[in-house]
Amino acid sequence: MRHFDEYGIEVWPGSSVTYIVIEPDPTTPDARTLVGGVDVDLTDGGPGSTLTIDRAGNVILLFDSGGAALAEYAMTDEGLTAALAAMASGDIVQMQAGTISGSHVVPAGGTLRGRGERSILTGPL
Repeated sequence: MRHFDEYGIEVWPGSSVTYIVIEPDPTTPDARTLVGGVDVDLTDGGPGSTLTIDRAGNVILLFDSGGAALAEYAMTDEGLTAALAAMASGDIVQMQAGTISGSHVVPAGGTLRGRGERSILTGPL
């Protein structure tokens, strides 16, 4: 069953959600303080420029069962290999929609999950 917060963002059971906070600095005109989660990219070109906020969606995510920060890996064979190598028992590696080839090993106690039929592995697992 999928779970969504009050903003329509999908959340995983047992995970915490970090929201972006943009606060003006009253001492400096046009200044901004940016705070984002680990899977949120913030780009600020400075006062009077464009502020860009992007949430990662084309990467492999490693959810640490011990509460460590979310880790991102490239949506490639090498990225999946690195994510699986970094995972420990109880961790979850989330593969996004896409195709990855190669041979991969999921460590004991770890979970590899995809985005349904849109996540495709073409090599042995």
